[in-house]
Amino acid sequence: MEINNEVLHKIALHAEEASGRKIVFLFVQGSQNYNLETESSDIDCKAFCLPSFEDFYYGKEYSATLEGEYGQTTVHDIRMLVDLLTKMNPTYVEMFFSKHLYFPDPELKKALLSYVPEFKGLKGFYNNLFRLYKYRFLQSMIGTFNKKLKELEKPTPAREATVKEYGYDIKSASHAIRYFRLLIVIVTFIRHQTSLSPYEAYEQELSLTDLNARQYLFDIKVGKMPKDDVLDRLNFESQYVQAVKDQYEAMSKKPVDSTLANTLRKQIYEFVKAQLA
Repeated sequence: MEINNEVLHKIALHAEEASGRKIVFLFVQGSQNYNLETESSDIDCKAFCLPSFEDFYYGKEYSATLEGEYGQTTVHDIRMLVDLLTKMNPTYVEMFFSKHLYFPDPELKKALLSYVPEFKGLKGFYNNLFRLYKYRFLQSMIGTFNKKLKELEKPTPAREATVKEYGYDIKSASHAIRYFRLLIVIVTFIRHQTSLSPYEAYEQELSLTDLNARQYLFDIKVGKMPKDDVLDRLNFESQYVQAVKDQYEAMSKKPVDSTLANTLRKQIYEFVKAQLA
């Protein structure tokens, strides 16, 4: 399915109507960013909204996953953005690399860039986050990898038919191997600096510029790879991941410089305050 501004605007409008809140920005998250999409791939998005007056008054932060014409859109109060990014969940880190980052309201975009100038240079924004939170990112990636392993034989209800046909969840297997490859990128930067910046290295792997790797993951996703071969590979990768976890777990729990996070919180506070004034 082609993704263009018209489609993204429809997704944003649906999210606004369903949530009752103004969408500041959204980004496409999923196979389109990895070059693994098919004609039937959904368009799944993450979106951030302004709080309503009631949210502000009662101290609530809106968060919901909405079903739409094109796929799922997960909407969060923009006040949650800093915590979501500093937890380094790869699903939200993907914001920096998404092929489609969309602002439905030009005036809100202008205001956000004014109050939160980090959005003017996402490459530098990501590199700063990585520098501060690389061990947390590693642990988050390990958790995501292990979650996908657990889904191989215990999938979501929507994938039960696939498990019955292939003996395992082929989509979770593809995701697990992809996350393993991304984990290797992080480990490489922790152990040895490379000629690429953290942004460039992660972008290269996320978008699967290695055509052989892309074809391999695509073949798993569509059920062309033998189950035993895939599970043997995942078992080997799981042992490596556990060794990395044991080695760096203590580092991920150490306090980090909170200057960047505090600055971002203050900037978003001023942005939200201006919009609700």
